[in-house]
Amino acid sequence: MYPNLMAEMARARIQQKELAKDLGITEKTMSAKMRGEADFKLGEMRVIRNKLGKTMDYLFDTAQPA
Repeated sequence: MYPNLMAEMARARIQQKELAKDLGITEKTMSAKMRGEADFKLGEMRVIRNKLGKTMDYLFDTAQPA
């Protein structure tokens, strides 16, 4: 799970299905990646980084807030 990615998507009002379309993957695959059941490819991470304007380190940090 990627809490920072989810928060930035919410702030930008971007839904998973929009990102899935941008990445050329299905909504089901996108959902699995967001849950941590599948890995994002580096190219996909770059697309998301460019769309949201944040660093990959920040967006894909899996640490949960205390």
